[in-house]
Amino acid sequence: MRRFEAQIGPIADGMESWDHLVEQEGPDAVYLPPEGVPIHLKRVYVVDIFQEGFREVPFLVGDDRVAPTLVKQGLIPCTPVYATVAFTTRTLTAFHAMKMRCPRLGKQAFLRSLNDIHGIAPRPYMQVQFSVAYDVYLRAREEIRIRVARDLGRDSLNWRLKNACPACLYKVQGQPELNPPFLCTHDGNSSLKRVESRHVRYSENGEKVVGGCNEVPDDRKTPQDYYLEPEVVNRFAKDSPEVAEAMRDFQPDPNRVKPDQGCGEGPTVPSQENLTDKARGIFKETGLFASFCRHSVTLVLVDMIESGESAKYGLSITCHLLAVLGKHVLGYDIGCKFEQWVYEHPLVCKLAEEKGFSAVVGAFHITGHLRQCQLRNMPLYRDGMGLEAVENAENIFSKSNALAGTTRHASAFHRRQDIVNYFSHSDNFDALANIVSLIHNKYRRALEVLSKEEDLLDYMNTNNITERSVFEQWLVDEEAALQKLSKEPLEETLQMEYVRKLGDYYACQVSDKLLPAFFTGLGIGAKLEALVESIGQEPIPGGRARDFPARMAKWNKQNAERRRTENKLERLATAVEAMEEQLNLRTGQRWKRNSQEWKAAEALLRKRRFQRALDRLQYCVVSRLLQLSKTHMVGTSYHMRQHIAKAISSGANALQNALSEYNSAADELGEGHPQLTWEEILEMGVLEDFDLLRLGREDIRDAAWAQPGARVAMDLHFRLLRAQEEIIRCNVEIKQFATWMKEEREFLVYQERRVASEGRHARALQIRKHRMLQGRFFAIHRERLEKLRNMEGFTGDIEPGVGVCEIRRSVREAPGTLDADQEAEIVQAMQQVALEEEQDGGDGTGAQDDEGHEEEEEYAYFAHAALMAWMDEEQVQAPCKACAAGGWECVYQTPGNARKSAPSLELISDRATLLEVVALFFKFVYPTAPCVHKPTFMAALDNRDDRRDPMFLSLVLSVVACALVHTPSTFLPANLDKSAARALAEVRFIQAALTPAVGTAGELEGADLVAITRLCVGQRAAMHWKRFQSARAPRPGQLRRPTSPFIDASSRIRRQPNYQIADASLCCR
Repeated sequence: MRRFEAQIGPIADGMESWDHLVEQEGPDAVYLPPEGVPIHLKRVYVVDIFQEGFREVPFLVGDDRVAPTLVKQGLIPCTPVYATVAFTTRTLTAFHAMKMRCPRLGKQAFLRSLNDIHGIAPRPYMQVQFSVAYDVYLRAREEIRIRVARDLGRDSLNWRLKNACPACLYKVQGQPELNPPFLCTHDGNSSLKRVESRHVRYSENGEKVVGGCNEVPDDRKTPQDYYLEPEVVNRFAKDSPEVAEAMRDFQPDPNRVKPDQGCGEGPTVPSQENLTDKARGIFKETGLFASFCRHSVTLVLVDMIESGESAKYGLSITCHLLAVLGKHVLGYDIGCKFEQWVYEHPLVCKLAEEKGFSAVVGAFHITGHLRQCQLRNMPLYRDGMGLEAVENAENIFSKSNALAGTTRHASAFHRRQDIVNYFSHSDNFDALANIVSLIHNKYRRALEVLSKEEDLLDYMNTNNITERSVFEQWLVDEEAALQKLSKEPLEETLQMEYVRKLGDYYACQVSDKLLPAFFTGLGIGAKLEALVESIGQEPIPGGRARDFPARMAKWNKQNAERRRTENKLERLATAVEAMEEQLNLRTGQRWKRNSQEWKAAEALLRKRRFQRALDRLQYCVVSRLLQLSKTHMVGTSYHMRQHIAKAISSGANALQNALSEYNSAADELGEGHPQLTWEEILEMGVLEDFDLLRLGREDIRDAAWAQPGARVAMDLHFRLLRAQEEIIRCNVEIKQFATWMKEEREFLVYQERRVASEGRHARALQIRKHRMLQGRFFAIHRERLEKLRNMEGFTGDIEPGVGVCEIRRSVREAPGTLDADQEAEIVQAMQQVALEEEQDGGDGTGAQDDEGHEEEEEYAYFAHAALMAWMDEEQVQAPCKACAAGGWECVYQTPGNARKSAPSLELISDRATLLEVVALFFKFVYPTAPCVHKPTFMAALDNRDDRRDPMFLSLVLSVVACALVHTPSTFLPANLDKSAARALAEVRFIQAALTPAVGTAGELEGADLVAITRLCVGQRAAMHWKRFQSARAPRPGQLRRPTSPFIDASSRIRRQPNYQIADASLCCR
């Protein structure tokens, strides 16, 4: 690829040239070398979609650039110099498009499909050739993307990230400031692992020995800027030199350090993936860590390399987002701990404090955290979060997991290339294409929540609650109660530990007394003497001498047990004495088994046993819930489902044992601690159900917030608050996205025309393709926005505003802002052209113009004939059926004499219907194609200028036809069916295409000319007039004298947008 890289500039030029040729001549375009230039032919084996074989490819004599020459002809070679095999561009384009839609599709499967189509046996080497050609294709496309970004001024650092999601980041003037400005989520995914290629050898014993890495170094850079490089990520590792240096003088803010929420040690916190040494030896990249906005647009990607989901990945992305985008709220499955890590990290803490950073736990993963953590970190209880769950990463990964099959054994570069291409395609064709639908669903959900406010008011009336602030106080009270439950008082802890140790001490004393009497209270020397004495007192007959080893072995065993008991007794005595000192118990005040203190401490021990049994039961239930949710999650394979099913089956026994242990502990506590059944356990879906069972040292059963309906009411109160926030955020996002659509299109159209005016038509085509990445969905977005506006309860505004971005605003048409110099320039230029025409004795329709008129009249003739063939024979009331449909006096005879009298709008359709269609034009078409000056147009329409001005009538009909074509049929007037709309559009076209009659009474003044140019081209009148002046320069002897010196020039300027609309109309083909 290095030799290809040296030619990437000419290769990209050739691909731009080929795309332009295909645009002009169609998909079957054929490259023709320049005439008169010597060429030579070379046989190249070309693989196309439907055929393959040798082809004679022309090369210019002396041109040694093989690859660029082939690319210019739509062929991508496999070798940079001696190319004998090439793949057509459309073949690679088709593969790329199919792979983006179906990531599981690999090169081998695609090539086998081509072989089946071509009727050729598979060839293994073809996959290598195809892989090289595909790399060249993608590299050329990336070079073109960089060039387009440079022409658009979008090649600055982090431009993509700053403009990743227009709904989140495209600021509009006059919109309220959101707090937080935007929401995002982080998560890791272990599916996109990559196996590292290593040397393999066999030992003398025949055993397989894996050696070091044998991958060829590849210095190619990953396309675009989605990835953070490993060098950047490793800066945030806890063992990095930079962190060690920064920690010397770093002191975290004590106000930022949150109190312990109990999640760090709790069994229900989702544990991070811990890879074994064997896994680290197999995989180089162990997964992908990514960040997404709330509309599922990809922000940043990071590779997890030879590790699990370490903190450095999230810290590096958070630091990058804070530096580029500023304040935000992060949703993360361990957000409760991650926020504390951020403010305790020396490289991130300062930036997080300056910009403002906070984290929450996603609505799905928060169910695995303790209730105390939920009260602080659940999105439902956090201001500004709306109804956002910040859990969209799971859905995104369920789709991207399909890449695993083609990236598991790929090289590091190809894996990254596939991942970037997939997420880039997903952003453009999934996330942004469905963004309005997503906002629509969020809006509808918020309205559904707000509709339940009556339920909350009914509860408040029933329970004599006058203020909704009571629910917020309940949340504070619950947190305070759980805070007391989460930690036992030190004195109670000492008492329980003292009773436990003292009980063990008494039990040890009892076991010591059960040993033989001659061992009791004796030292080791005295015990031996006693044993010898006991043995010596008994005569040893010959038969009993054989029992002496057995008696000695029994004695040794008893002596060892005695030593263990004495050691344990000594340790317990020391521990008991130490605790007595902490409890200020004097000598002789040691607790007895039946004392009052002993009974109180035993009750505390039974309660502790109950709490631990409840913790174990809670862990088993939560594990079961998470496993069940994973079983039904989209993208879970069959084998994974079977594996989870086995885990659930085995976990059922553990759950039953935990339930039995809980019921036993609850029975010991007595009344007030309910027994649970298996059915009740299966119905428990949230952890707060368990937390209410934790009847601590303070009885909370009578608290207002602990009542059965109180929790539902409290959650509904907070959902109502979040729903109101969601409405505000959605309204802002709708306005931002609608403004972005309008200003983005205006900016890209302007840049496309600017580049085309410079003669770089191939580059202008690439800008157009870039514009259509999102432009193809704008009509769908507008239709969905209209549905949203018609939704009951909608309070937003779908009309575009004015963006804060000055670059896009600089090309926006500002109606009615022509200054005096621009107006004088237009008038002077138009008068100069008219005077030159008058001096030359022509009327602006000389030989050069005759050619244009002939084309226009021929086009009108064929459209006229097509309309006559389409209409019913019974409608014939005049020589021309089109004029009969329009109610005109037809004078059409031949294409060279195409003239007709101009009717008014009422002769075409009733004025109310046409005005309704014009309103649809400004609602659906005008935001994406502002081709007329709306205020002037509407003023002229109100003044009934269509009765006096044929060209204005033509322009109005153009607007009507364009609206009929591009407006969804559901929004058309009820009295205008499909056939009537088509007829009206066809009639409009004939009126617009024919040259208007000259000889309008009176000459136009300069102010009239300025009004005409404003009407047609708005703020860009001067630019259009200069283009007209250069394209329509009069030639002496070829112009005829006009009836009015200004009619022809003004008509041409006014007809220009008319034809632009006609080109976009489907009825004109």
